[in-house]
Amino acid sequence: MFTRLSPYGQAVLLALCGYFLFSVADVSAKILSVRHSIALCLFIPGVIALTGMTARILAERGVAGFQTKNLKLHLLRGLVITLMVTLCVNSLKLIPIADFYCIIFLSPFMVMTLSVLIYKEAIHWPRILVLVLSFTGVVITIGPHFNELNIGYAFVCCAMFFSSLNIFLVRKIGRDDYSPLFGFFPVAGVVITSAPFAIPQISTNMPLTDMGIFLFYGLALIGAHNLLPMAFSRTPSVSRLTPLHYSQMVWGILAGIFIFNTPPAINTFLGGGLIVASGLWLFYYETFSSRKTV
Repeated sequence: MFTRLSPYGQAVLLALCGYFLFSVADVSAKILSVRHSIALCLFIPGVIALTGMTARILAERGVAGFQTKNLKLHLLRGLVITLMVTLCVNSLKLIPIADFYCIIFLSPFMVMTLSVLIYKEAIHWPRILVLVLSFTGVVITIGPHFNELNIGYAFVCCAMFFSSLNIFLVRKIGRDDYSPLFGFFPVAGVVITSAPFAIPQISTNMPLTDMGIFLFYGLALIGAHNLLPMAFSRTPSVSRLTPLHYSQMVWGILAGIFIFNTPPAINTFLGGGLIVASGLWLFYYETFSSRKTV
């Protein structure tokens, strides 16, 4: 079924799944950061994810699986993701998840702009319209929440920049590299940098519920860090997938309802509907208008 889809169709499906798993990780981080240090929230899920990724690589290719001709780019991307994740977790602890997504969702605009400047991509009016409508949906959903500014907003703004930079590094590496390496190097970076601060804080008295959330968090990272690089390496145009980033808003709304007990207002449903509709329109346009010059 999956292989019958066009490369762009495959990229869309992979991206949607990857963004969902990142939303799972975001929600887990917000829950855990209230009761545990930032270092632990980075280290424990990172170790879980790194263990799973390492096991897969060794099982499939042995030690040779860690070899790549793009080592410098992978290391650079690992650094970028480490900085981004650290900023995101710190931000989620300090600001509402809705505000967090509102700022993170500005990254498609930066990606689209950089796509034009770096890759000379043509931005046809339907793509611009979808981006505008999607962002309008975010604004409608969020509403006037920016009442109390703190350092968390600066953290997420910086994370948004690194998120955009990550997409271009993935494209620079290309689709030919062994896909588990796209997740291995970033997670290894997070584990290495957080270990000195987290290890002294590890306790055997952690509640079983928190252990389960940490495990779920780590498993979500394994999937997300593999699926998104696979998605962006399958599309000839970076900007075609950027509006799908907004799908995380839907999961954020559902998390607010069922996890954080935050009943949504009518504007939440209106904005979320606009975001979903924009994503569906983009998929229709890119799939059935492929013969046009875009």
